[in-house]
Amino acid sequence: MRSRLNKKFAWAALAAVLGAGLAWTLWREQPRAESGAESRITSEAMNRHSPNRRRTSPNGAVVDALLNSLPQRLAAGLSRDEVTAILDRAAAALLEVPRADAVAALIAFLDRGTNGQTGLMFQVESGGKLRSAPSLRVWALDQLGRLDVVSAADYSARIYSNHDSADEWAVALRNQWRQAAPSGQIEPVRRRVLELISDAGWASVPSVGFLEALDLSVATLAWEAVPSFERWLDSSQPTALRGGAWVALDRLTMEVPGDFLPLLVERKEWLRSQPLLRAGLVARADLSVARERMAVERYLQRDDVATSEGKRFLELLPNVSATVSHNLVTTARTPTPQQAARLDRAALAGVREWREQSKFARWAEEFVAAEVRLSESVASAVRGGYLQP
Repeated sequence: MRSRLNKKFAWAALAAVLGAGLAWTLWREQPRAESGAESRITSEAMNRHSPNRRRTSPNGAVVDALLNSLPQRLAAGLSRDEVTAILDRAAAALLEVPRADAVAALIAFLDRGTNGQTGLMFQVESGGKLRSAPSLRVWALDQLGRLDVVSAADYSARIYSNHDSADEWAVALRNQWRQAAPSGQIEPVRRRVLELISDAGWASVPSVGFLEALDLSVATLAWEAVPSFERWLDSSQPTALRGGAWVALDRLTMEVPGDFLPLLVERKEWLRSQPLLRAGLVARADLSVARERMAVERYLQRDDVATSEGKRFLELLPNVSATVSHNLVTTARTPTPQQAARLDRAALAGVREWREQSKFARWAEEFVAAEVRLSESVASAVRGGYLQP
């Protein structure tokens, strides 16, 4: 079964060709001795415990002073480890005062327009939090989102009023989603992510935050973005943008295949310029699900599906490859060996039935090869205990 999954994951090589292998270096945090000023600020924050004070309270003043000191301190040519340590201590200080004071201080900091580059990358960790942020404003938006979902979502509107930073938009979208998703009110988020995608300037030189924000197109099921993603897959586009488009399309398919695959098959203009990619997406169908199987059967009967595309589809069916990463709001979907084996068995049953139907006669040769491959995979899964005989 292990060799079976390794073969199936060969489809992920296409992602590498398109630049989907977006690798980021993880910098480990190194402790650094606090400066005298920082030590005093942190100590004051820890020693004040008035629970109901506003930003003008001593607690608020301490946090204000700490946040206001960050731009100057980060301008001193520090190493990445030193910057990380400073920001980590600032985040800890925010937790040492009443939440209302910390939230008010962060909003005041953002309202002042103060900023500074950290020298760090836009890097997402578990739960959609940022492990590192490229600017102080992005860092502050992330901290606001951690402390107060409602305030962070409300502040997103101020970020959307300008197209200054795709990275800030990415965190604003995440913050807005966290409030909208539980109530199902995701349409405003969908509109905003489509607005982000339509910004040609951002797309021409995509930041990591811009690419990470495409996760919201998956979460909001923004089908309207498919034509943009197809344009971004053109060889003339930046490699990172092509990779981001590939991942977004793949995850859109995996998120709700029963909804997306029928649309992909019905709209013949979608991915016309990327037939092999389209084949791989359709191959994600679970043939035990009637709606997905019907979409596949319509796909195999389309006149515009070239032999090379249909062959690729039947070589991949069922496509169980996956890109694994931390995302702003969605969770990567990776099939287990048992799930992959079940998909193989369903695909084998489907191929055998199609071989007997004249409407699929065009694919007779490809069906034979697919049946041999799938029979071997199912037999291997049975031997490995992943399937019952």
